[in-house]
Amino acid sequence: MSVRRAVAVLAVLAPLDAGGRRGPAARAGGDFAGPTGPTGTEYLGWQPARPSSALEPGSPLSVQAGPAVESRYAASRSAGLGTSRLLAESLVPGRGVTTLGGVLQLAGPASTAGGAYTSTLTVTLVSS
Repeated sequence: MSVRRAVAVLAVLAPLDAGGRRGPAARAGGDFAGPTGPTGTEYLGWQPARPSSALEPGSPLSVQAGPAVESRYAASRSAGLGTSRLLAESLVPGRGVTTLGGVLQLAGPASTAGGAYTSTLTVTLVSS
């Protein structure tokens, strides 16, 4: 299978955890604008990086990365980042600053035109 891939590092985020058990979720805000028209957000996947936390004194905060998300081109049943996906999750509530990141991958058929593709990735901090 011939594939055209573009890879980028997700900007580092540093949300303050107020003690909730969920964490940031993200989804691509709309189709990618490209040189020959739109490309669907289902072709965007990611591999979240291992979180790094700076804890407040005595805080038990523990955070883990969310699962990798495959591009629809890599996994035919995947919705990619076209639907909300978990970037990280608090396993043990606490207080501190957690730095998050990851690698984004846009993958499509080899026939996809080369060039710049743009979209918006929205990250939402959710607390339960």
